[in-house]
This record gives sequence, C-alpha cells and structure tokens, in this order.
Amino acid sequence: MSNHHIYLPDQSHYRLEEIAKSIEGFPPQVGIKKGIDCVGRKYLPKNFWLKKPDSSYRLKGLVGSVPLTDADRIELSRLLPQLPEITDNMSDTEIDKFFDEYYKSENRPNWEPDIKTPSDRYKAQRDYDERITKHCENFILKVHSGHFHLFDSDLNALRGASLHPYFAQKNALVSREDASKYLKQLELDFIISNSKKSRGKSERYWTTENVNEMREYRKNSTAKETAAYFGVSVTRMNQVFKDNPRPEEFNHDAPIQNKNKKPTTNIITSPFEIWNKQTNK
Repeated sequence: MSNHHIYLPDQSHYRLEEIAKSIEGFPPQVGIKKGIDCVGRKYLPKNFWLKKPDSSYRLKGLVGSVPLTDADRIELSRLLPQLPEITDNMSDTEIDKFFDEYYKSENRPNWEPDIKTPSDRYKAQRDYDERITKHCENFILKVHSGHFHLFDSDLNALRGASLHPYFAQKNALVSREDASKYLKQLELDFIISNSKKSRGKSERYWTTENVNEMREYRKNSTAKETAAYFGVSVTRMNQVFKDNPRPEEFNHDAPIQNKNKKPTTNIITSPFEIWNKQTNK
C-alpha cells in the first residue's frame, strides 16, 4: 500500500474501485518529469570501485540498483545538458540514443542512471492494476461473509453472480459506513471532507506534502476530478494553488466547500433521502 493520506468526498456511496484507488494512491504517471527528476536510482558496474570510467562497462554488465545520493544528482545534473533530454516517457530507441552519448562522455560518472523503459512502465501499471483488483476481491470476500454490502446504481443489494469481481470493481457501490469500517480494519487514516469527523483533522489536510500531491494529480486530471479526489471544491482547490501558503498560514477555519452550491461529484442519495424529498414536495 502506498504511504499517503486518504481523502473521501462527503457523499453517501462510493464506487468500489474508487475505494481501492484511494488506498493505493496515484496510478503510475508519465509525461510529467524531465531531466534529473526522472532518475532516482543508479546501477553500479561490476568494477564500480574503479575511479576512471571504462567504456566497456555496459558489456561487462551491471550489478545492483541503489538510490542516488545528493552528490550523484549534482554530478549527473552537470552532465545532462550535454546529452539528449531524459523524460519519463522515453522509447527504447530514445533510451539507447541517450546511453550512446552518455558512454561517449569523458565526464560521466562511473555508474549508469536507472531510466525506466517502456517494459518497466508497463510492469508498474500492471502491478498497480493488480493491487487495485486485489483490494476489490478482498472487499467482495467480506461481502460474501456478511460483513459488508455492495449495491448497484439503484441501490439494490448485489448478490450471487452480480458480485463477480470484474463487474463489482467497475460498477458496485459501497456505503460510506462500510467504506469507513473497511479502512479502519486496514488501520488506515482517512478524512471525509466537510464532515463533522473530518473538521477536527483539517490541520493535517493543509500540508505542503498534500498540496504538492494535489498539484501532481491535477497535471493528468480535470479540475473537477482533482477536487473530487481530494474532497474539496474546485474554488477551494484553486485558492490553495494561487495562495500557496506555508502550512501554518492556512486558515483552518475556512470552509472547504460552499454548502450553498451543489457538489461537483456525482453524489448518490440513499432511498430514505429520495423518499424524504418526495414526501416534502
């Protein structure tokens, strides 16, 4: 499981897949990073203790993969302007071209930067999808054992064949009560925005780390999708992006959402709420 804060919008039901993704965090993203930001690790050659670069390193093979140190990042950053640009979405041909120039350089380090190939990115996405499916399957098992319930779009309880993992993952709805219980069973800390329970934890929401998370998510998502994922209004999200204050400067008493406006997410009302509205017409 990914180490991050979990935010759920204030609504009565959530899609099962939405709960699983809130647990795992962001899916692997590409097309965002460039240059040194694409390199987090390095490979060491078998004779990595040699001080001078050896042009035959690649032929001799590489051993191990270790994180870059601050000194490594500085050393590589100085060299990168002389080489083809690195991105996080490079093809095999582009990677080969980069390393052809990298190994021609007399100033290169005596190690090789770890650049993710298309097959690496495919594996990362596949692993992420498998973890999402596993969370959904675990929840469905608890439904079968009677601990939780799943519903269709009309809020009819799902049973039998309708609990097939693929169908349930994409279409089944989880009540907020069951979602909360499930996350507590996993000992995960979560926030339901705009709820009485979440207001006491609002200080944790507005941190530099979480604002940066929201910025990264926004790069590959619409404003409404990003706001819904983090449980805030689009207006509040834009305000945070514009002001960009330090955590201690946030006004924790400011409303996260305008209660006079309809929510931007597709909130599914309960049968009681529907009946109550019809009765009061």
